[in-house]
Amino acid sequence: MRLFITEKPSFAKTICKAIGRPVSDHDGYVQCGEDIITWCQGHLVELADPEHYDPRFARWDISTLPLFPAKWEWVPQKKNLHQLRVVADLAQSAAVIVHAGAPDREGQLLIDSVLRYIEVNPHPEADAAEPAIKRLLLFSLTPESVRRQLTQLIDNRVFKTLCFSAIARLKSDWLYGINLSRLLTLLSRAKGETGVFSIGRVQTPILGLIVKRDNAIRKFKPAVTVQLLGMLKWPERDTLADVIVCWQPPAPVTKKANTPGLADSSLSYKSVADTLESIYGKNGQIIEVKVREELQHPPLPFDLSSLQIAAASTYGISASETQRLAQELYEKHHLISFPRSESRSLPEHMHSEAVEVIQAIAHNLPTLTAYCNQTDWGLRSPAWQTQKITQAHGIVPTQHRYHGSLSEACEKIYGLICERFLLQFFPPRQTRTITCIIRIEQLLFAADIRCLIDAGWRKNDKASCPQEDDKQITWVDKAQFDALDIELHRLAAKKDNHITLWDWQITTDTSRPPLPFDDASLIKAMSGIRAYVEDPLLARTLRDSDGFGTESTRAHIIEMLYQREYITRNAQTISATAKGHQLINLLPPSMSAPDLTASWEARINTIRSGTETSEHFVTTIKEDIGRLMTAVISNFNEQLVAESRGGDSSALAKTTTVPQMPAITHVPHCPECDGKTTLCLGKFGVFWSCQKYPACTGKRPFKDLFPPVKMEKPAHDKAKTKPPKDQIPKGEVAIPCPECYAPLQRRTSQYGVFWGCSNFPKCQCKMGEKDGKPDLGAYLFGRK
Repeated sequence: MRLFITEKPSFAKTICKAIGRPVSDHDGYVQCGEDIITWCQGHLVELADPEHYDPRFARWDISTLPLFPAKWEWVPQKKNLHQLRVVADLAQSAAVIVHAGAPDREGQLLIDSVLRYIEVNPHPEADAAEPAIKRLLLFSLTPESVRRQLTQLIDNRVFKTLCFSAIARLKSDWLYGINLSRLLTLLSRAKGETGVFSIGRVQTPILGLIVKRDNAIRKFKPAVTVQLLGMLKWPERDTLADVIVCWQPPAPVTKKANTPGLADSSLSYKSVADTLESIYGKNGQIIEVKVREELQHPPLPFDLSSLQIAAASTYGISASETQRLAQELYEKHHLISFPRSESRSLPEHMHSEAVEVIQAIAHNLPTLTAYCNQTDWGLRSPAWQTQKITQAHGIVPTQHRYHGSLSEACEKIYGLICERFLLQFFPPRQTRTITCIIRIEQLLFAADIRCLIDAGWRKNDKASCPQEDDKQITWVDKAQFDALDIELHRLAAKKDNHITLWDWQITTDTSRPPLPFDDASLIKAMSGIRAYVEDPLLARTLRDSDGFGTESTRAHIIEMLYQREYITRNAQTISATAKGHQLINLLPPSMSAPDLTASWEARINTIRSGTETSEHFVTTIKEDIGRLMTAVISNFNEQLVAESRGGDSSALAKTTTVPQMPAITHVPHCPECDGKTTLCLGKFGVFWSCQKYPACTGKRPFKDLFPPVKMEKPAHDKAKTKPPKDQIPKGEVAIPCPECYAPLQRRTSQYGVFWGCSNFPKCQCKMGEKDGKPDLGAYLFGRK
């Protein structure tokens, strides 16, 4: 018996239709002849929560940090427990188990984790007595495609490292999120903050990018740029086109991005004008002429991130909505291939199916019929490269002819995918360019002369490809280009020529602030994080395609930031809320920058390639988290010191903090030398250590949040009265009330011993006792 395990019941029905045998429905599975198809209904098992390892971990207590499970355990989801039992029972009698999860990292883990939980090795050796595990890759859900894939089952061991990379990602998220969220939340409560600060391995640096962009916009100061454009003049000019030249400023003048101008901090408008006047009428010489031909191939088919970027840019559709619509087109309508793809290449064997796919596009979208008729089915763009596909290929239309009606939003996404696929059957855009360098006196000028040979695919992609509007380029027709090519090479060969500069124009331009993020630019940043990494050495080791998260999780991460009220949307732009700014201000820079997470993501990819093990990766993650926790505590301590000196460690503290208890205005004193202490992270958790260490080894528990206060000598007459009952004896150290700072006193009642404020009844603060002292930790951190 073959047992197929899919993600959802709808996939089971698709497989049944492809098998084409009599179908009988059962509780939790369907049977097609001798084959049985069951499903997972999402995640059946997940990593255990902290309290599973120890009930004490259910309570957020800083003394339990860091939380590093000695042995990782998986637990079933209670809502899906019945379906898990169905899968386990069926697996016991299966001769072959077919893993039919989604063809990506998360889909691989989803089924493999279930098999491992029910004690079936998902990657058995070839001679093992266990059932053989095969892999079914459902790139398309059309019956024809599923039938073809059923004849091409792959050994699941091929995808073992893919599963290990998913496990490494999951464990790193668990360790990072639980330890650092608890630490920062508990530290913030000690300062008087309320609520929970959620921190994530990916979500926090993405929030950091948004906050950094917000701050750059707020602090932006416009700069003026000076730009020079002129015309060349030579004796035979009447027979040639006017050629635009641009002054090339000498180093180290800083250029404005993408603009051959001069920053006004280096050269002013007047100095440029004076310089040009000095060379007026003087002859120059052509010192270099280069001619190059350029082929611009059509853009590759979409992966999910590039589809989300295009949908947001073209139609303003959010990333999460684009992902939902694409999944609907794949799963419900069978009109596109698997959408959660991380590759933009296509398998070469699919090229033979292009005719049927193009005909299906013309049937499903009549508006593209004329476009389909212009395609050349014999062309092969660079997209057809099987060796570049790691998991799933690029998102393309299927051969399915749809007879229903699509929603307007679905039709827009389907149209984008179809148009991008059709571009693969148009020729490349061809241009020729002459680059000419001219020297007049000591000044260098550059001219670019360009001729369009063939518009190629660009003539049908006007919406996504802007018109040529570069003022620095001289566009000419082919006849003019050939004449200029001959003339410029002739002049360059002469030692003396009479080229001069005339009719120049000096312009100034005011720089604009950076644009706020939107869905398109934020997804682009997440999928190409290398551009935002600050460490140049790390940036060189990353690939352009290295990004945060996976294709299926990026939209979810953005939505999570919305749900936790860290970011907000204004029209199409995204900005951080006051809460988001507050969180980033509470963190050390290393946690809000993308560098560390980017390096982790790159290492997760090395696990996929088999060059690193998930065990080694998780071990180093624990070391990194320990250093991050120390950095959080150090940053927290610096903020306490700043507040004690009357400073404000957060620009938004006054507008975002809602105190429920008095903020700490100073740190505890050393019990040995009475000096200042600092927060440290040790083997048994966080504690206060003397700043003079190692000269002084004094230390206090973290929960001793306030410095000791010596009791004043009692004012009562010893001969007539006795000290009040339960008063701290003379010479002992009192602990101040966390509400009003009056000394706490030990008291007894019919319910037992407790500690209350000596300023009662004005202050009614009271708490329990722990180890003979007030339980300040339970009082301060026990509030919801």
